Amino acid sequence: MQARSLLQQVHLAARDPSLPLHQQLEAAAAEALCCTYTRDWQQLQQLLPHALHLAAASLDPRSAAAVRECGARLLLELYVHPELQQQQQQQQQQQQQQEQQQQQQQQQQPWADIHAHLMAAFRHYQEVGDTRAAAAALRRAVLAAPLAAAAVDPFSTREGKALQGDPEVQSAKALRSAFEASDVPGVEKHLQLLGETDPFALHCSKALLQAVRLKRLRAICCCYSVFPLQRLQQLLRLSEEDTRQLLLQAGTPHAAAAAAAAVAAAVAAAAVSVAAPVCGAASGAAAGAAAAFAAAAASGAAAASVAAAAAAVSLPHVPLLPSPRYQIHFRRQQQQQQQQQQHSIFSRFEGHSAGRAPRPH
Repeated sequence: MQARSLLQQVHLAARDPSLPLHQQLEAAAAEALCCTYTRDWQQLQQLLPHALHLAAASLDPRSAAAVRECGARLLLELYVHPELQQQQQQQQQQQQQQEQQQQQQQQQQPWADIHAHLMAAFRHYQEVGDTRAAAAALRRAVLAAPLAAAAVDPFSTREGKALQGDPEVQSAKALRSAFEASDVPGVEKHLQLLGETDPFALHCSKALLQAVRLKRLRAICCCYSVFPLQRLQQLLRLSEEDTRQLLLQAGTPHAAAAAAAAVAAAVAAAAVSVAAPVCGAASGAAAGAAAAFAAAAASGAAAASVAAAAAAVSLPHVPLLPSPRYQIHFRRQQQQQQQQQQHSIFSRFEGHSAGRAPRPH
């Protein structure tokens, strides 16, 4: 217990800017040695860049030598045991996913609180019999519900059903239906109508449009491997630059090297589509790049991210996430090709055997 508390103090001292550089380096070297002896390679890998930075700025050769020796031991362990590096990469990916989920929850939290307050205000107005104020609170709660990721439909309650005949409430209900259908023009239309009479709709409009566009884009990613950029702009009702920014926002942060290389090849080769009617005739190099991209995705080596594709595109077609249906189709094509190759080999062998002259006895 005492050793753990001492190690924690050493960890803090190595990052304390109030201490001189040589003392920070001594603490970092001591922590690196402890990580080496306990074989805590993950902690050592996180510590090493900071320790090397201190070693470059300090004139303490003994501590710098200890840090370098620990770094060499770390690299040797990663070379001898490649599974350690894979485990660390998986842990880093899990941490990134958790951070993304936390960011999404933080973004949704204000809207969740707004939705909860509006629903409470709606119920209180219903209790006192103020129908007009209750309708306004219900309308605003309906606007905040998609941003709060609320699963409860306000119109499913008895009080909500009683106000469905109100024209403004009907417009809010139509907006909710358009959002659930990923209808970007419909959401824009109903937001414009509601914004003429309610300033709250104007405050929600930017966030609602962003959410429905992301929803529509992710639905497209589930169905297509490549999509025309101009058509995507029309569906999302955005400029080319805003569409690319939305692609980056919708993409996953991690992509393995195989898929990234395949995406780069597909981008360099003009990003041919899997469906010929969509993208037109493709060159042999472009077809090969698309096949490499599909093979990397179908083999399970990695999933190409929308962000990786959109970061490099200046093309008429945008590579998207490969759909599961296309992966199954690609595997079937591979199986059929293998069967055809085997059949051709057997047929050549049989033909050669049939045409061979009998050996003399």
